[in-house]
Amino acid sequence: MKRRNSPGIEPPGKMLGLEVNHDTFERLNIAGVPVPASNELKNSAKNADLAMEWDEEWLDMEFEGKDRNFTLDLSTWKRCKVLNVEYVGNTLVKVTLQEKRSKEKAVCHLLPPWNTIEGVEPGLIISVLATKLHADSDYFVVNGDCGFFVVDPDILVSGTTVVSSLFCQRRGVLQELYRISGLENTQMVIGTLAHCIFQRCLLDESCKSLEDVQKIAGNILKSRKIISSLYAAQLSIPEAVCLIDPYLKEIDNFLDNHLRHGPAHTRLSRESCAAADKISINEINDIEENIWCHQLGIKGKIDATVSVARDNASKRWEIMPLELKTGRASYSFEHLGQLALYEMMMNLVGHDVSAGLLVYLRDGKCSRVASNRHMKRDLIMLRNEVTRFLTTWMVTNETDNTGCKETLPLRPTLPAPINNERACAKCPYNTVCVALAKHEHGLSINSPKHGFTLIAEEACGHLRNSDIDYFLRWTGLIYLEVKESAKSHSTRSIWNLTPKERSENGWCIGGLTLITPVHSVDDLYYHTFTLNQQSSNHINPDVENNTTLLQNVDMFQVGEYVICSTSKRIAVAAGHVVSHAGNELVVSFERDLSANYSGEQFVLDQNASVKSSGFDLSNLAVLLSNDERMARYRRIIIDREMPTFSDGILCRSMIPKAKEILIKLNRHQKQAALRAAAAESYCLLKGLPGTGKTQTIVGLIRLLSLLGQSVLLTSNTHSAVDNILKRLLPFKELSFIRLGAMDRIDPSIRPFAEPILAEHCDSPEKLAELYGKFQIVAVTCQGTAHAMIAQRVFDYCIVDEATQVFQTSIIRPLLRCKKFLLVGDPDQLPPVVKSPTARSLGAAESLFHRLDQEGSYCILPTQYRMNRILTKLANDFTYDGKLVCGNDVVANATLKLPNLKTVRRIYEVERWLMKAISNQIDLSVINVNTGNTSQLNTSYQKLYGTMPCSGEGRFTKNVPKCTNISEVALIVYICQALLQAGVNHDSIGIIAPFRAQVDLIRNKIRKLDGGRNTASHVASMEMPSDNDMLEGEKEKVKSSGCSIEVNTVDQYQGKDKKIILFSCTKSADLTSASAAIDCDSRKDSSAHDILNDKRRLTVAITRAQEKFIIIGDRATLEAYSTFKQLFNVVNKPSSIHLTDKKDGFEWANAFELLATLSE
Repeated sequence: MKRRNSPGIEPPGKMLGLEVNHDTFERLNIAGVPVPASNELKNSAKNADLAMEWDEEWLDMEFEGKDRNFTLDLSTWKRCKVLNVEYVGNTLVKVTLQEKRSKEKAVCHLLPPWNTIEGVEPGLIISVLATKLHADSDYFVVNGDCGFFVVDPDILVSGTTVVSSLFCQRRGVLQELYRISGLENTQMVIGTLAHCIFQRCLLDESCKSLEDVQKIAGNILKSRKIISSLYAAQLSIPEAVCLIDPYLKEIDNFLDNHLRHGPAHTRLSRESCAAADKISINEINDIEENIWCHQLGIKGKIDATVSVARDNASKRWEIMPLELKTGRASYSFEHLGQLALYEMMMNLVGHDVSAGLLVYLRDGKCSRVASNRHMKRDLIMLRNEVTRFLTTWMVTNETDNTGCKETLPLRPTLPAPINNERACAKCPYNTVCVALAKHEHGLSINSPKHGFTLIAEEACGHLRNSDIDYFLRWTGLIYLEVKESAKSHSTRSIWNLTPKERSENGWCIGGLTLITPVHSVDDLYYHTFTLNQQSSNHINPDVENNTTLLQNVDMFQVGEYVICSTSKRIAVAAGHVVSHAGNELVVSFERDLSANYSGEQFVLDQNASVKSSGFDLSNLAVLLSNDERMARYRRIIIDREMPTFSDGILCRSMIPKAKEILIKLNRHQKQAALRAAAAESYCLLKGLPGTGKTQTIVGLIRLLSLLGQSVLLTSNTHSAVDNILKRLLPFKELSFIRLGAMDRIDPSIRPFAEPILAEHCDSPEKLAELYGKFQIVAVTCQGTAHAMIAQRVFDYCIVDEATQVFQTSIIRPLLRCKKFLLVGDPDQLPPVVKSPTARSLGAAESLFHRLDQEGSYCILPTQYRMNRILTKLANDFTYDGKLVCGNDVVANATLKLPNLKTVRRIYEVERWLMKAISNQIDLSVINVNTGNTSQLNTSYQKLYGTMPCSGEGRFTKNVPKCTNISEVALIVYICQALLQAGVNHDSIGIIAPFRAQVDLIRNKIRKLDGGRNTASHVASMEMPSDNDMLEGEKEKVKSSGCSIEVNTVDQYQGKDKKIILFSCTKSADLTSASAAIDCDSRKDSSAHDILNDKRRLTVAITRAQEKFIIIGDRATLEAYSTFKQLFNVVNKPSSIHLTDKKDGFEWANAFELLATLSE
């Protein structure tokens, strides 16, 4: 069946067998369940008549549109904010809108079926296209025949999600939210393979025969991506070849019939090109064209964008989306709808599209499909419904009638289930679906014969109420966190702000030129961008010099995910930063941008999308599975079942080897390793700071290897995983494989990375053989969805820094193991949770905290990091005397200042400074009270116009609140004295609670060394000799000046330095009324406020080995209970109160050095 025109395509409502009730404007879905949705008017003539009647009815009414401010033209797409909503009768919704940038207003009438849209209220952001039915009308209209009204357009829903919701909206929403992994089957893998081969053949002009198609297929079957997919589906290459072979013949037939032109294949005549049963493709314009359509709130990737013959009279060709399907030729509304969405999206990004090609490869059918207005309208209305549930899938639970002891904070709210027992029984989301329905807001299914009711017991009968409550509680907490993340800077800025505005905020780099050729390796295309200074200055004319430009390039970290746009079109590709040097940046994408965008200027944006919830939600879904291993883990995680331990895990012959393995561990470490190895379910290891957690983990891994057990090693961060692996390198008998992206893996571990080890695996069998060689597998928690882990059950799982892992993120690796060890310090950093509401409801509780009970843990109290003064501070503040120094050397360690006499001569009158950097052990903790610095900071800002970190730019709006230039000046001044005294750069660490303050300090401190030849203050500073530095360190010093590490508390977790300077940053003018209010609000604020988090302050204190200097305004900080407690345990002799021109202190000296470095 091959069609050219749209008349043969029925309207979507008729195709679905929908009947419209014009009174309620509800429709029945395919299962017969009434749902509020888009409506199909019976025909366009009747629609027009109804529209005229409605317009005439309200013609004489007074509307706000007569106001002179109502000048906004909605006849072109506008992004607006809803100011007012008025419901008039049952047929009209009058909406007052204001355009976001121009502030112009307009009144828009939503007529049937658009008047049924739910959630339209003041404050809502919408995208609208409307028309005036009369030239002199004061309002615009969106009705059945014209216009679109898109709610929450900044939420880009994939076109696939929209059309997959046609049969069951509930499944469409659950599929988008929970994304259960492991659902891939043979049919899906073969479908993906057929797509890859088809697309490659379209691009390859040398593909002239079936043999060429088979050759291309053979090459694709050897690609790493396909081999991994075959391994995941447990398919061999011969099996895949057998299954794909029929498609290869059809691909060859398609190329013969529609694409191949030339000597071997006589070019189709103009007459045959235009014939109804002949479709001639002249050009392949793009493959996997990426479209983000913010007007419609839809995104998608098009299988192929092609040029097709339009008619026989002229030599014109039309651009079309080509959608490839590998199943039977159903011409379903899902398939037709996908092309309709692509048609709308392509027109809005600059193409001229009136139809699309629908190719059913298996049946050899290719049809030209043109969508009609009704189909487009209904799809956008369906998109609005899906978006409403994706944005608000949980609501506050105000009442609880379930009889539960504790009320769940939130309840789900989802589309109604369909009445189809057969479909529900086969649905992979039925357990999640029924579990959510147990407490669902507004869901009422009373019929015992309803299809959903009939499958409920089978889907959830194995679950207890406590299981479902745990699932719902954490689903709600994840929802709150997602909502909070959406409030901050997000991807929507790419289309709502100009490149100049985004650049000023430090969110993007503009003015990039692509250097060709683009290199391809393993289906990835490596693009080298160079920063064109002239073009970048055009985007941001405030940029003064190339140094600032290089700072912007530096904003991207290797491995960071970025969005690539051109000056004409947003989001043409997305990929990862591979490297950057100088003004060049290398980024990998899955498509070659030089093919279609050569010569254009590019913009790279940080991917600031809303926190992904899919991984955490899917982990919860998997935990509900009906099998014994999941039931066992539900008892551990939900019921907090106590662990049990075996006796005599070592046979007599193993004891000598075990003693050799443990010989370097102290008594507590040995006990912990042996107890963990004897765990039958789980064990916790409380490793206090500096107590050798990593050394104990290494000992345990060696012990488990001796016992012949396989180990899954994981943590929340790549660095934590790699730190342990680096300690395993000396033990050659241990072999491990590191899963993950190469650019995120430590260089010393990369030889053991999967991409390197699997480089020559050209079949799934070889890949399986490689994986089977390793008893130790290392990966981050987020990476445990890897196919290798999904197909294997490990004997033991070790989770380092477990107290920092979000509770639901840790579930996936544990479910693949028989027993596990959680390692961490419950008194240090918790999981990162942005939502105050979620934190107050327990979202910051890690699984370590949940399972922490007497009898479940071992403790490591002997530390080898801090001297006795710092140990006492940590004990008095947090650990209640549990920490003990490992030996006298550690206890009495003090700062080494080889040039102390010289420094005393330089700063002989500055007694405060000499006390601050003193190497006396009793002065290992110094509290520098700056006094109130708010006025100083304000004066500096007025003097220099802006805060000096604006070049860094990431937090421009919050700079005054989150920075303190006075503290920066002091830190630079103290660091200069320390360096002059002979302290090595790498021995000094600087911590600040706010990223903006970190950026500001980093911006100044790196100039401290680089400016030593021009600043008299720094003339005497000494650099380490070249012989004392590695090549990489030499380059670091040459390119960035001073190499003192400056970071946030979170980034310093797991690290330590000889000396730590902590900039508290906050200083409020307590004499002003606003500050007094601010002070009161601080006292009542959440205990998890960044400055009121005791665990975060504990981390800062315990990073120092020999000296800890805290710098801040004591009066302001004492409003926080944590700082008040800290100041109470710091000895008075350790305190320095700075008063200008007293004890040799002058603010002028500190600011003079800062100004010198800025020159």
